[in-house]
Amino acid sequence: MLLYKYKLSDMLSQHDHRSNPSQCRGKIYTPCQGPDQLGGSSLMECYTPSTNSWAAFQVSKAFTSTGVLKGHLYTTGGRLSSIEIYRYDPEEDYCSQLKKPHTNLFGSCVVTDEQYIYLIGGKSGSLFGGTPFSTTYRLDPSADDHEWEEVAAINEARYNTFGAAMNGKVYIGGGCLGQEALNTCEVYNPVTNEWQLMASLKVPQMLASMVCHEGRLYVLGGAIPSAGRLSRVLSVEIFDSEQNGWKEKSVIPVDHFETISEEEKKNTCIFKACSARLFKGVIDKLEPLNI
Repeated sequence: MLLYKYKLSDMLSQHDHRSNPSQCRGKIYTPCQGPDQLGGSSLMECYTPSTNSWAAFQVSKAFTSTGVLKGHLYTTGGRLSSIEIYRYDPEEDYCSQLKKPHTNLFGSCVVTDEQYIYLIGGKSGSLFGGTPFSTTYRLDPSADDHEWEEVAAINEARYNTFGAAMNGKVYIGGGCLGQEALNTCEVYNPVTNEWQLMASLKVPQMLASMVCHEGRLYVLGGAIPSAGRLSRVLSVEIFDSEQNGWKEKSVIPVDHFETISEEEKKNTCIFKACSARLFKGVIDKLEPLNI
């Protein structure tokens, strides 16, 4: 199967590794970090696939990442030592905060499936200290009590891990234990309430995106901590269910869109990803990148 890569329109603002995008009701939403250019304190960017265009609008709170559950957009925010989760309506700029879990967690992984929001791993303390956790919490936003439920713990404590839901199960990979990046992966079965270790990634990494696309898992856009700095990972891995292992599928073609002026910060530009369906009319107007 031929693999084509295209360059879409540029975003309007700078984003960092915290800005996790999601597709909701046909559009892609991703928060901006830092002060915006419109005189406010926070921005959300929105991509419309039918026109290959980005738009930005002010939001009432500083969000960091997004997720989707049952057609609704959920966003995260809060301080470094804790996490806050909101149900957000971008059309009305209205958000309602969900109950916080019983423990403040930094660097935890947020995954949504068809019923629950999962909060996996994380650590206590500050950015450079604290104890990693193996706890897993989940919440059903449609339930009357909106209470977080603690379910089975992951096998290996970690923070800054990444995950996705596919075929009724929840998958996580990578992350950190201390200052060391992990390549181990785990899968959670809600029916048996068990986490099981699965095949490990080829590249140990943290802060990546795990994306489910057409029944397959992809991992891309991570980073490796080294000597107090982050070195980005450009490889794209795909899970081969027949071989029960990860293999490199492609690489992020940074040479086609990074300029010379970005050379000094190239290792700090950690990519984030989500799955989206583009209109054929848009793709027909784009030139494939010559990889």
